[in-house]
Amino acid sequence: MNVFLSWISIAATSFSLGIIACKFSLMDAHILTALVGISAIAALLAKRKIISMIGIAAIWFYAGAMAYTLCRDSRTEQFVSIREENVVYIVEQAQRPSPSKPYHVLYISSFNNQKGSEKSHLVLYSRKPFKKIIEGSVVELHKKNFMSKAKDGPIESYLAKENVIDIVFCDPEEIVCIGYMQPPALARIIRNFKEKIVSTAKKHLRKNSFAMFMSIFMGNRDYLAPGSEVKEGFGRWGIMHYIARSGLHLALIAYLVSLPLIPIPAPGQIIILLQVLVCLLFWMLTWGSVSFSRALLIMGAAAAGRMFGLPFNIAYALSLAYLLLLALNPHLLFALDFQLTFALTAALIGITKLKVITFQKRERLKRKLPLG
Repeated sequence: MNVFLSWISIAATSFSLGIIACKFSLMDAHILTALVGISAIAALLAKRKIISMIGIAAIWFYAGAMAYTLCRDSRTEQFVSIREENVVYIVEQAQRPSPSKPYHVLYISSFNNQKGSEKSHLVLYSRKPFKKIIEGSVVELHKKNFMSKAKDGPIESYLAKENVIDIVFCDPEEIVCIGYMQPPALARIIRNFKEKIVSTAKKHLRKNSFAMFMSIFMGNRDYLAPGSEVKEGFGRWGIMHYIARSGLHLALIAYLVSLPLIPIPAPGQIIILLQVLVCLLFWMLTWGSVSFSRALLIMGAAAAGRMFGLPFNIAYALSLAYLLLLALNPHLLFALDFQLTFALTAALIGITKLKVITFQKRERLKRKLPLG
């Protein structure tokens, strides 16, 4: 089966083209709807595979355009709603100043509003500490004029990728705590365990070692100060990517989990399930990234295939992860880290398959040649 003509690859490609067409207004909505309707009918009635594939591609193209439109309209509504009165926010995360971010940071989301629209996520920055405000605090913003006006450009693209409506530089006096909401038990346990790991590592490791631990294992690069010895050393040799977490960490964790179980005659499904659970726990206890999410989705597809005896193809799994992440946030398509992680992985898969095909051709040629 040709990987590049598979249904999942066509769906992922068409979905991306639909997002691009909607982003740059390359096609009118009425023309697009009519085109997709005709293509869908052709796909259902066509007997030839190529016509059916074109119809399916048009449907996924329309799905990508609609996904981007809905996401864009939702962001516009939220951008307006955060400037309304009587909007209450809950503090999801509070961070102290770090070497790369010399600010006190609050990550907040709208708790309720009059329209009952989707949650709006904001990031508050201040050089002064936010007194008596912790994770779970319910707060009100007394001034609306300090909201930024970012609408287009690289800042808005970054905020859309991070699912943040706005960033705010404010004075702590403009934020008033009106209550406290206890977070869910599981979230509280995970948060406390995460904080304990960070505090223990900071206590027992040197400054540079702690910065590398947070960057490589925890996925948080805020502790790598600009111009620090670690950054300059790795940057001088062109290996800055070594101090970033990637899918390799998942492979190492899965291997370390299975290593002590080798002498134990445990069923393969139990080992796979344990590996997946440990990797999920690692994902919950660390800071996320696109490359790590991509690796986790591919690993989940591989684990599901092995547990249920289904055939697994790495190219199909990559396309499925690509499609799923774009469906959750279409703005990721225009983020450089998203483009690089999938482009490089696809290139590695293509090169590996090409080498396998070349090796197989050489072996067949050797069998046909006479001995001597």
